[in-house]
Amino acid sequence: MLAENVQLLGKRVPVLECEYEFHVFSLITKFIDENSWSSVEVRRSLTLETLSELEPAAVVAHCFDKHMKPTGETAADGGEPLYTFCEDQVARLFARLLLQPMKTFNLADFTASWQQSVPDGVTTSVDQLRGLAVVNSEVSPQVVVRLAPTDLPDDAPERFAALFAVKQHWTADELHPYLEDLTSPSVKMGSLLAKNTRLTTKAGVKMYGPKHAH
Repeated sequence: MLAENVQLLGKRVPVLECEYEFHVFSLITKFIDENSWSSVEVRRSLTLETLSELEPAAVVAHCFDKHMKPTGETAADGGEPLYTFCEDQVARLFARLLLQPMKTFNLADFTASWQQSVPDGVTTSVDQLRGLAVVNSEVSPQVVVRLAPTDLPDDAPERFAALFAVKQHWTADELHPYLEDLTSPSVKMGSLLAKNTRLTTKAGVKMYGPKHAH
């Protein structure tokens, strides 16, 4: 079930397969419903204590802490901190699951299905797809294309060629998650873009396209 274990600061931190992570998170949301908690009054200790009987305690804690955050409020009956959904992380988990079956999706259909799939209290936004998928507005109807940084070549020119095969024009924010691993103290993002792209402006927005148009 665990994809791997990552060594981090001397601790073993579980990295979960998408389906298993979703399974554990679904146990959490089911437990929330069973206790009739609102999305802003989730109790961590009781959730972990109960669900650790179903799945490894470290996995439940990891999944809870990744997808939930403190509200800053405490329970009236004992002062226990209350938690709520971390919207971006929850939305990204559901997006990863929805993106798995195909490479390309109709944008309107995908965003509708995505919003319907997440728990109440979570709002989805295409900004949350950063590093998971990109929106191509150059075609009609607009589409969402599943794209992870690990899908791309290691060589910089080949990386840019692959990106521009997905769509011709990108904003800097769209490009960054797909280029960050190519940067270093001696190779800055700006120099990568200057060397491999051509900058244009569309409707007041800076866009990066192929260096040499075909």
